[in-house]
Amino acid sequence: MHLKYIFFILMFLCPVGYTISAQQASNDTAIIRMQAIKNDTDRSNAYFNFIDKYEEAQPAKALEVGYMALAEAKKINDTLNVARGYYALSNLYYNAGNFPAALQNAIASLHAWQALSNYSGEVKCNQIMTSIYIQSKDYESAKKYCEQAIDICTAHNLSEQKSQSLNLLGVVYGCMEQPEKGLDIYNQLLKLYTQEGNVQGQMYALNNIGILLQKLKKYDEAVQTLAQAEKIADTMSDPYFKGCVYDNIAQLNYRMGDLDKSEANGLIAVDMALKASDPSLLSDIYPLLKKVYQQKGDYQKALDFADKYITLKDTLFSSERVKVTKDLQTKYETDIKDQQIAAQTQKLTYNYRLNIALLVLAALLFAIAFQIWLSRRKKVHLNKLITKQKQELEQVNKVKDKMFSIVGHDVIKPINSLISFAEILDSGDLQPERLSVYTEELKSSLKYTSGVMINLLNWGRSQMEGYKPILEQFDLYNIAEEVVAGLKSEATRKDTVIDKKIPRNTILYADINMTSIIVRNLVSNAIKFTKNGSITLSVAITDKNVQIYIEDTGIGMSKEKVQLFNTSKDFQPIASTLGTNKEQGTGLGLQLCRTFASLMHGNISVESGNGAGSKFTVILPKNG
Repeated sequence: MHLKYIFFILMFLCPVGYTISAQQASNDTAIIRMQAIKNDTDRSNAYFNFIDKYEEAQPAKALEVGYMALAEAKKINDTLNVARGYYALSNLYYNAGNFPAALQNAIASLHAWQALSNYSGEVKCNQIMTSIYIQSKDYESAKKYCEQAIDICTAHNLSEQKSQSLNLLGVVYGCMEQPEKGLDIYNQLLKLYTQEGNVQGQMYALNNIGILLQKLKKYDEAVQTLAQAEKIADTMSDPYFKGCVYDNIAQLNYRMGDLDKSEANGLIAVDMALKASDPSLLSDIYPLLKKVYQQKGDYQKALDFADKYITLKDTLFSSERVKVTKDLQTKYETDIKDQQIAAQTQKLTYNYRLNIALLVLAALLFAIAFQIWLSRRKKVHLNKLITKQKQELEQVNKVKDKMFSIVGHDVIKPINSLISFAEILDSGDLQPERLSVYTEELKSSLKYTSGVMINLLNWGRSQMEGYKPILEQFDLYNIAEEVVAGLKSEATRKDTVIDKKIPRNTILYADINMTSIIVRNLVSNAIKFTKNGSITLSVAITDKNVQIYIEDTGIGMSKEKVQLFNTSKDFQPIASTLGTNKEQGTGLGLQLCRTFASLMHGNISVESGNGAGSKFTVILPKNG
């Protein structure tokens, strides 16, 4: 049996979508006018007024303006409107059903409110995060954030928001099927509303307490509580809330077997629902009255309310409507058809037993067929597993052979140099001026070895099964800043300038670490082959992806290597070339870039020629 709760909480409304081209054109004009406002505060307020006005009618436009408002607030360092901007985006994404984006912006807004010590803003963010987790059915997290909101309200005397948060916590306990805890919450609410003199709030709380008492089968207490709610509802002008109370009283009367009172209160609830034009309320009451009249033997009225319910629920299948109507019609004509039913009983029993026997036989045949299919499926699965494991072992062997080859050729050599240097030091025959030369050579050798080992380990891991990227949205600007800062001194030593033309808020959807490795390797590679020149980092953004360009004025690549890099499908290292200062390499860096780009659903290519510099293009997705 359905009971009608009244939740007096913050409402996050689902947007009502419609398309009016003239209105959209008007909104575009309004956005242009807002952007032209010279005063920063007035312009920011205009953005937020637009969001409030159009968040339901045109949520896409409201979202666009929301990002404009947030960017404007960040630009002028308006921390209050930064918090408001994140909250507005969270609310808009919630209404659109994009709960991950809503949660991300709610957390950002919460941090901004906390920095301002704005407790009311903190409570709002905890409330919307509670609603997000309710929609995601993560009730434990919803409870956690709702309780945080209540604690803040209690600590800072935010009585109105505390009432809202308690109501929201009641919703959480309802979802968690914990009526005892829900009852405790609504009793707290009733006490608060009574202290505040909030008569409407008292009615909400009494109504919901009555419902929970019914669930706990405390019918006498439920009668008394709903009677108090009824007394308050009769003084109110809102027919919807009165209808909810009378609906719940009628449901309680029915549970207690008082059909006459259930009928009387149910009819009052119908009258209130019709005045309120609320079909959801009618959909609760009509089935109840159908059952009441059905038990009282008044099948004609039962049929009437069944028809009303079916008409109201016009989305129901016609077959279900016919079934319900025929069932009531059969009961209505029981007295006339008793003899016919008795005459058919024996035949029906025989048919029933025959059907049972046929069902058992069919089930047995199905079980046998299923067992055969399961056995074959298991065999196919095992064959696929063996083939996959064979391929994995072959790949592991290839990786192992290549790693041993690189270790034997490119790693052992610098280590041997280090041993020789130690022996020279041990002999004591090394002059100071030679010591400086050997030290520089040793530092260069060890730096090369370190780079080889890092790329070797990353490449080896990338070739193994199970090495998966963690895809998420992030700002490419931050990675470019970090890479350029780390390699600036190396470029300076070669009289090379790095020009970073990547703007802030260049958002892409990829693995942060893999992207950082790609950019670092390509910039490092450009430094290796460039002297007395320049390296430029830039981007181009399309609807679906972000194109990252790393261009240098170095010695370039041969046509053969360019073709091999751009067309080869085998992600194995290619032969390396000495840099402008005779720097060594293994070819791992570029192939690591190709492997990582492929793992992130992107690609990488190069344009180059001998003496003409090189331009690497990395294409990665913009969105998930």
